Amino acid sequence: MIVDPIETVKGIVQDMIHNHSPSHISGKFHRTVARLVVETCRKIHLDNRLDRVVLSGGVFQNTLLLALVVDGLKDAGFEVYTHHLAPTNDGGISLGQAVIAHMRCFQCV
Repeated sequence: MIVDPIETVKGIVQDMIHNHSPSHISGKFHRTVARLVVETCRKIHLDNRLDRVVLSGGVFQNTLLLALVVDGLKDAGFEVYTHHLAPTNDGGISLGQAVIAHMRCFQCV
């Protein structure tokens, strides 16, 4: 799947031309990105019947985006998982890589 950001960028530019506040523009942007994540998960669900979503990575350090995505996914009927013990950014990625390496060493994957 490919997400084309052109309409979002055009909307931001139009809002700037019309002197909308940065908080207004930011709010619209965050809601748009959250909606795209939820819509993408819905499409994956239709193709694969997957109903569990794991959210992690640096983008989800953004607590507003995380809350909007979690709420949207739950409203759409998904089970949503987020990290609680591992850090959101590089430390979490490193932990995930270590787990996969460990599992492969013991042929569990």
